[in-house]
Amino acid sequence: MLYADDTSLIITSDNYTEFTIKLNNDLKDVQEWFRSKLLFLNLNKTTYLQFLTKNKQKIDSNITLMSNKITSSTIVKFLGLTIEETLSWKAHIDQMMPRLSSACYAIRIITPLTTEDTLKMIYHAYVHSIIMYGIIFGGEIHHTAIIFLNFKNE
Repeated sequence: MLYADDTSLIITSDNYTEFTIKLNNDLKDVQEWFRSKLLFLNLNKTTYLQFLTKNKQKIDSNITLMSNKITSSTIVKFLGLTIEETLSWKAHIDQMMPRLSSACYAIRIITPLTTEDTLKMIYHAYVHSIIMYGIIFGGEIHHTAIIFLNFKNE
């Protein structure tokens, strides 16, 4: 049996009724497409994330597909980014911090044993790549201060 991993849909509408109709139609279309390609949608792992703004409250949606309720999630992992319903990036940064701390520790331990050029390569491979991945989506948010404060104190 083959499963389709990490399939995403983006559905928007200002009208709740229209949104529900679009959602149900799109889910049925995706399900049919999977079936035609001999793929299966794992409904036990299927969730949805509703993006919220300060002005919009969460809509309690009753979404079902093939008599299975699709549950709501507040956080999803997508292409290595941890995305929250409020797009605050706090969960993503919290997930990054242990990896960055480990990288800093490794650099601190190896510093007396290697050259500055090698340290720069290690920094770019293990620290810079983690910090820069997905930064275009997060931009300048107040949660990023914790990253730079930790490195300043290292």
